[in-house]
Amino acid sequence: MLILHIVFNYFAVRAVCLKTLNEPRFIQLIDTYLKKEIVASPCEINKREPIIFYQLGPMLLDLKICGFKIILGRSMTQTLKHSMKEVHLKKIKEIYRDKKYILFPNTSNRNMYIFFKDGSETDDILCAYFHAVLLSIIICAINDCQLPVFHNSNDVKSFAQVCKMLQSADWSRIPGKGSDFSYEPSYELLSYVHKIATKEWNNMRVFLIRTGWDLSKHLLMVDEWRVCDENLIPKETSLDNTEHMYTPDSISFDDFEENFNENEIELLTDFFQRT
Repeated sequence: MLILHIVFNYFAVRAVCLKTLNEPRFIQLIDTYLKKEIVASPCEINKREPIIFYQLGPMLLDLKICGFKIILGRSMTQTLKHSMKEVHLKKIKEIYRDKKYILFPNTSNRNMYIFFKDGSETDDILCAYFHAVLLSIIICAINDCQLPVFHNSNDVKSFAQVCKMLQSADWSRIPGKGSDFSYEPSYELLSYVHKIATKEWNNMRVFLIRTGWDLSKHLLMVDEWRVCDENLIPKETSLDNTEHMYTPDSISFDDFEENFNENEIELLTDFFQRT
């Protein structure tokens, strides 16, 4: 009877078409979008959603698809106090000065941390997750780490081509230290991915709504820590020490655009300027 009860419950859950995004639905949606350049409907994604045992050890769904485990809403102070120099943290904060979140990739343990600023809302959280997936895949690309998105039959889509070109760009990486990866993303690469992720999320949001997804709320697992953003001087909403922001010169795409020829620039921007 117990087995029958479990089986019937399983099929009952399968019959429901949920239109709100959680981690397994969202990352599979992004995976389909990058591979096929289409936005799958809620019912299509629901049919493919792993209901049981989707997060077991090395079979983490996000780790499998984008090469990193995405962690949302952790304490920035507790997470980074032993893992980066102050000058590096200041530059990272500057890159994300116009966002309600900050991304920090830890290549040593393949964790992609998303630190949310005070006042972040649903759209900020969804945009941050989408951004984190793109950045994770691109970091894997510059390290020649193979992911499913790079192998989609013989029809290589624009995003895979973008990753291939970034892989050969010297400005996209710096030597890694104490990591399984040989390279860390450069500040120029972080800035570039920030620009293209912002543009592409604006496009994807429109298509998600058109195909029936409900973006008014989300079901992502987000921890409660937030970074205050008073007068562009972030500090965490906790008893931790205040962290002040240093504002270096802005990093511009024009600074490294000359590394590509006109055909390469057109290909790099084509994927992120579709309407």
